[in-house]
Amino acid sequence: MHSEFGAMRMDALTEVFNVIMGAASTATASMLDAKTSFTVKTSELYKNTDLKFHKMDPSVLVKIDYFKGVTGFFYLLFKQDDLQLMLNQLMGMPPKIDGSFTFDDVNLSAVTEIVNLFMGAATTSLAQMVNTPVEIATPETTVNELGSTVVYSGLGASDDTACVLNLKLEVEGIVTSEFYVILSMELARGIADKIMGTEDVPEPPPPVPVTPAVNTENDFGIEFDDIKKDAIGEVNNITMGAAATAISNLLDAKVWITTPSVSLSNTSVLSFPALEPSVQVKIEYIKGISGSSLLVLKQRDVQLILNQLMGQPLVVTDDFEFNELNISAVCEVMNQMMGASATALSKLIDTSIDISTPIAQVHDITKGKDEKIKYGDLGPNEDVCVVSFNLTIDDVVESEFISVLSIDLANEIAEKMLAHYNSSMAAAMDFVEEAQNVPASQTPPPNIRYAQPEQPQYVSQSGYVPPQYSPQQQYAQPPEEMQQRAPQQPYYA
Repeated sequence: MHSEFGAMRMDALTEVFNVIMGAASTATASMLDAKTSFTVKTSELYKNTDLKFHKMDPSVLVKIDYFKGVTGFFYLLFKQDDLQLMLNQLMGMPPKIDGSFTFDDVNLSAVTEIVNLFMGAATTSLAQMVNTPVEIATPETTVNELGSTVVYSGLGASDDTACVLNLKLEVEGIVTSEFYVILSMELARGIADKIMGTEDVPEPPPPVPVTPAVNTENDFGIEFDDIKKDAIGEVNNITMGAAATAISNLLDAKVWITTPSVSLSNTSVLSFPALEPSVQVKIEYIKGISGSSLLVLKQRDVQLILNQLMGQPLVVTDDFEFNELNISAVCEVMNQMMGASATALSKLIDTSIDISTPIAQVHDITKGKDEKIKYGDLGPNEDVCVVSFNLTIDDVVESEFISVLSIDLANEIAEKMLAHYNSSMAAAMDFVEEAQNVPASQTPPPNIRYAQPEQPQYVSQSGYVPPQYSPQQQYAQPPEEMQQRAPQQPYYA
């Protein structure tokens, strides 16, 4: 199910939680005076109807809400026995299961204290990773007895998805077990996109099924592996999400561009009969990366888009003409769309990017024209990367279009994307290594703020009384990121 979220997002999220849960385990180890580790074993997307972890029964569910820096929430799901053993260690009692143990107010207060401590460390770590102050609300704890239904409120409809991480839990000499982190998709995307530098890109809506638009063949021995294909798919998923937002603002209508499908072909055999008659728009990259791409859209779809833009009836008419005025309007729409896409791409590959003014031409093989189809600057026998998209504009269009890139341009984008991603992950690991070498006395205070409710006080047999935490200082806001945007062209009247 990674296709709904993106393999690279999932990798980034997994790495983030390995880092922040490492910080959490260090804080917990100090509190329990025992070596502790939390490590991610698996990360998957689950349908909400499949969130049934019976092996965790009876359980304790803790909800953590983020309200600054990132938004959304996640749940921590623990076994009751594991928490009992950890509480026994905290209170100086023997590390064994007592059948008479209950999660009364005193013990729930102790659970909250443990969660407060390790989430404070995790939140501080997350704030440093995303270079943004992060705040959470007071954890909400629910006890679930054997056989009861665990309720994950707020995750959406039963057929919606959640991101689930399974973590190994080890407290030396006390507990060897596991627990789960169940994230809302809003939070999962927010964290992953901040790490990848794509936090301004809106999440895509559910895909719209359409008939494949392109006939391709990929038996040309093109050197373009699956990792690069996945990278191109992820890049286009994000950049076209930004493009959809730009068009939505221009047309004053909801727009979705989703489900990129990547294939390899050669211009000698590439055809797209389902898109004919078509409008082809050439976009040349003049800074940051070199090469050009060709967008191919149905003429009827373009006519409906222009009608929406100009306030005309949303109908396709035979007498519509792609004259100079309408071609200029097409170029303006494409300029807005690809300018937003180029801005998003510049963040993804950490490179300033400029594009030229789009150039549009109409093409119609249905009228018996003999001229060879021209793919921008691409030659008649050139290897290409073809990306197909679904296009939905509320009450206007439900269709598809394609983008054709030379294999050299696709390689350059994929390699820059992977290099930036690997650099970000390496920086995150450097941060972890540095944090692990900082003495506990030098560890910065948790970058966390939440109201502390009145809770029962508890005292262990050893006389330990948990400290009362107060809101700590906030990290300075990071400098505003410089954004390199494509040159803006004049609006065509």
